[in-house]
Amino acid sequence: MRYIAWTLTLPILVVAALFAISNREPLPVRLWPLPQEMLLPGYLVVLLPLAAGLLIGGAVVWLGSVKYRRLARRRGGRLRTLNRELEEMRRQQQARDEAEARAAEKARPTQAPPKAVAPSERNQPAVPALEAR
Repeated sequence: MRYIAWTLTLPILVVAALFAISNREPLPVRLWPLPQEMLLPGYLVVLLPLAAGLLIGGAVVWLGSVKYRRLARRRGGRLRTLNRELEEMRRQQQARDEAEARAAEKARPTQAPPKAVAPSERNQPAVPALEAR
């Protein structure tokens, strides 16, 4: 963005400087209700009103945007406050989830280790045989 601004501003400044150099002869300037006449260089007759218009226009735009800048500043502050609250709530929720996970882990019944089986019992059938009477 800075390069675009300089690309546009630099040629305008060069043209204004060349204009000022080329138009140095004095011109009579009369302001209607006043009886006096002033002799001003030609470049001042053109460039001073342009500069004054630029400054006045910039001031009008700046003053017109005060309401919107104030609104943006308020909303930015509110947004920062809400983001802080959201982060705090996320931390609290994460702490609650971790506490619930720990409680659930403690409440889970532990499995009894498998009992040792004697080697002689390993080969026996799972269902006892019916005894003959």
